[in-house]
Amino acid sequence: MPKKRLARHTVLSLAASSIFLWVCAAGGAQAGTVFYDLKTDWRLLSNPNGPWSLNEGNNPLPYVADWQGDEYHTPQSGWAASEHGNTFVPIWYQSNGTEAFEHDWLAGDVVVHSTDTSSGVGNGTANVTWTSPVEGTINISGRVWLGRDIGRSNKWKLFVRGSLVSSGSVASGDPYNRTNPFDLATGSGASSVLSNIPIAIGDIVKLQFEQTSPDTYGDFVGVELSIVAQTDTTAPVIVGFSPERGAIGAMVTISGKNLAAITGVKFGKVKASFTVDSDNQIRTVVPVEATTGSIKVITSERSDTGSVRFTAISPDEFEVTP
Repeated sequence: MPKKRLARHTVLSLAASSIFLWVCAAGGAQAGTVFYDLKTDWRLLSNPNGPWSLNEGNNPLPYVADWQGDEYHTPQSGWAASEHGNTFVPIWYQSNGTEAFEHDWLAGDVVVHSTDTSSGVGNGTANVTWTSPVEGTINISGRVWLGRDIGRSNKWKLFVRGSLVSSGSVASGDPYNRTNPFDLATGSGASSVLSNIPIAIGDIVKLQFEQTSPDTYGDFVGVELSIVAQTDTTAPVIVGFSPERGAIGAMVTISGKNLAAITGVKFGKVKASFTVDSDNQIRTVVPVEATTGSIKVITSERSDTGSVRFTAISPDEFEVTP
């Protein structure tokens, strides 16, 4: 996106492109509430900044002091690969309120511009990640809207521990704006997949933006993102399982944390028998009617679903030796 296009096009209020992601936790014993907010926690000292990282692909973006120069009355700092040229998107910044073009966000709002092949050569998709410093449970909610009505669009994707849990699109002409945003709870995953999610230290929540514009250019999105984590040292956590493929009747070993209190195991929606070996390991048997999908461990108050899918195969295709 050449600089001159930014000034020539009218920008609808970029509140239409703000995203609010709220992660909050379910209550319980031995728990405490910890609140994180992207806007409140925003700092220009480092990236990553605490649990937050502003990225292109898997790479944290470096600091820039004066992004796109004459498009702002006062130098706009942020995180991007460059200030000009053909690598200046994606950009993450907290608006200083001096944009020289029409927009729908306010001073202090966090803004991202998605990557495109013209102005983001060699750069990956725009995303923000939150890496959990705690163990417990989270609920996720949020809001999204496109920032300018100039014929462009973006798709957002929400990942938890590397698994896509919901997605949606914002585009020119849609009904969303800063005062009427797209609620993440109405995305493809619905609200049920965003609540009471077990989280372990090091687990990552990622909100990603991909340009889907007919003209192949990315565009601005405002982002309001907060996370409230309910810490809980008793929640079960699946670290992995082996083998990752097997036939009905095959033995599968699940490793993780807090597994001694497990009351149930499911392959998809099908219940399976299991044996607790220790707090860090259980063994289960692939049940009749199991199909390829996720494995879930359940306690009386918590559950966890592995990020890797188990592949169910016919007995003559694969044999598991217990």
